[in-house]
Amino acid sequence: HTAGDRSPLTTRRRRGSSPPARAAAADAMALLARGATVSMRECLAESAHAAVYRCVVRGATFACKVFRGGAATRGQREAAWREVTQLAALSHRNVEQFAGQQNVGDELRLFVEFSLTTLGDVLAIRRDDGLLLGAVECATMALEVARGVRYLHTLPAPVVHLNVAADAVLYQADDYHSSVVLKLGGFTEARRLAPRRPTTRSDSTASTSHSHSHSHSLSRSAASATDEPASDGGDVDMLPDGWFEELTVRRGACAAFVAPELHARDAVRVTVAADVWSFGLLLFRLLYADEPYAAEQLSVYDVARRVERAEPPATPPDCVARAAEPALQPAVRLMQRCFARRPADRPSAARVYRSLARWRRVVKPTSF
Repeated sequence: HTAGDRSPLTTRRRRGSSPPARAAAADAMALLARGATVSMRECLAESAHAAVYRCVVRGATFACKVFRGGAATRGQREAAWREVTQLAALSHRNVEQFAGQQNVGDELRLFVEFSLTTLGDVLAIRRDDGLLLGAVECATMALEVARGVRYLHTLPAPVVHLNVAADAVLYQADDYHSSVVLKLGGFTEARRLAPRRPTTRSDSTASTSHSHSHSHSLSRSAASATDEPASDGGDVDMLPDGWFEELTVRRGACAAFVAPELHARDAVRVTVAADVWSFGLLLFRLLYADEPYAAEQLSVYDVARRVERAEPPATPPDCVARAAEPALQPAVRLMQRCFARRPADRPSAARVYRSLARWRRVVKPTSF
């Protein structure tokens, strides 16, 4: 069964974070800088070295991630600082809003906008109730997330999120769920890649080098302005030895959302194409509301082996007919392209967004 699209979701098509979120974050940063009192409320999640709380700063509610330096390894402390510095440099409507940071004793506190619900929570409820997303809802939500991924990938120094999963997407809606904003959160594993450097035919004169550099800067500015990809995988960085094992075995992250090329014990090259694999799995959840590979009842080990071989999840048995629905075919075909084994064969985030935008324009609210 599918939920009707009688009240299509609406979105504001504007780059940059929403004005209320920006204003609240700016106020919080100013207050924190002046040493305002932070009232910690209930604990939302906790691990050995970190915890997430709901907190209140002068009447405004935020989420506060507390990293306990004394209980953290060097790698965990570096990851905490990486998350702070990366979030502080981002500003987009579909990316969680940074609100500030504090150092209290051996604790590092990261403040971001508060959201009680994730997209994963919503999809799990819909699945339990037997109400899958209609075509309009599916296209609209996919566009929301794709817009955030496209923003990260089109920065002068692209950011690879490495966890584009429904449980990492914040879900913010009005009381009637008629207006929904989705925001990428969970930047713990995100990596900022080295900016693409211009190449010149000759370095014989400074003027030649300057001319090429200036042209490159202009082309990059134009790329950002038109939302074209800063790189279709050309900007690279290395993940350290044991990164995959640390993420999945020791911290229990889902191996399914880690692109096949990153399933390695040694240092491995990462590109923006890794997020496109994860986005394919996000489309899977939007289409079927089920966790990838869940219907196949595989062990964690078997899921990792399947992904390493770039074998996408099978369509859940009770969704086979839904997967053949004409109105959903654009999303099904796009999802399959995201699952290409070779990173270079996957579409860029900009192409993913354009494909979804075309689908959203033609899909009808009465399709389901």
